[in-house]
Amino acid sequence: MITAKNGIGRIIPISIMASMILTGCGNTTELEGTTEPVPEPEVQNTSEEETITYDIPLMNELGIDAYCEKLGIKEYEYPSEFELTEDLKNTIETAFLYEGEFISDDLINDTEWKSTFVDRFLQNSWYSNDYLANNISDDCLMDKDQIEYVQYSTTGKYISFDEYATDKLDISHASSGFNTATIIDYEADDQDDTVTIIANIGVCEGIKEDYDSTYEVSVILLKNPYSCIDGYSIDSLSYKETTSYQEPDGKEHWVFGDFVDYNEEQQYLEFEYSYADDEINSERNFSHFFTVDISEHPEFYDFVKEHEDSDTYYNYEIAFIFDENNPAPFDMIKPTGIDAISL
Repeated sequence: MITAKNGIGRIIPISIMASMILTGCGNTTELEGTTEPVPEPEVQNTSEEETITYDIPLMNELGIDAYCEKLGIKEYEYPSEFELTEDLKNTIETAFLYEGEFISDDLINDTEWKSTFVDRFLQNSWYSNDYLANNISDDCLMDKDQIEYVQYSTTGKYISFDEYATDKLDISHASSGFNTATIIDYEADDQDDTVTIIANIGVCEGIKEDYDSTYEVSVILLKNPYSCIDGYSIDSLSYKETTSYQEPDGKEHWVFGDFVDYNEEQQYLEFEYSYADDEINSERNFSHFFTVDISEHPEFYDFVKEHEDSDTYYNYEIAFIFDENNPAPFDMIKPTGIDAISL
């Protein structure tokens, strides 16, 4: 039998010592079983579908199926390889032409963005997409929900157009700018939820093969299966100019234009470009309008004003030195002289 000594040297059988521990000193009553049953863990009900929240409030209000039916939307089915569709191409070109560099999160907070979007993406005679062509009524009127949806498709971010809650937008009142942008070629890196496009874009006045300026443009697209821009939205756009311009020759040249306006504070004369001398006459060198800085020759304004106040119509010849102070393209010219030609 295994034994152990107590504190005063007596030998106590192990079995008795264990009984004392369990029953207490001097108590010979054995303890009844006091172990309580362990409660089973609660099983959470996971059979209910997870609630999905959409960016567009009306999507949440109606549900995605009813929303798509109301606006004539179909969920985009992505091909195995990325495809730069015509709608996506046109949207990138238009965004670059009228916004330049931007991040969509910042763009939608720009106070001018809503009016720019309406003017350049909805009332632009040089831009459209399949949704605008096929889902807008014959009277060319867009309601608030349609405007918000197309803007959301373009940027991937929702903003409200409450100003059209009662009065619809007539997109037949369309106009266009002078310039166009064209994607010449591109490379695409298709990731899980994004596509990065590096494209060469040419810009010119009107439509022609010889571009006035060229740019390397980086575009990040977000996959957005309910976007009418073929399943994508533009998250950001950046660029750098790659145009090769004419080198200065240090000679005097002439440009001709019609007077448009005078900025008294900055002492600028604005002209609409007509043509230039043969050596520099190029739309790559001149845009539709050009500015003449007369801060060093304020008398030039008096000369122009005198002729503009007459009953005769004049075209103006502006002379300047083609040097580092007047580099191409000639958006801003510091003149050496000005003359008026009656027409």
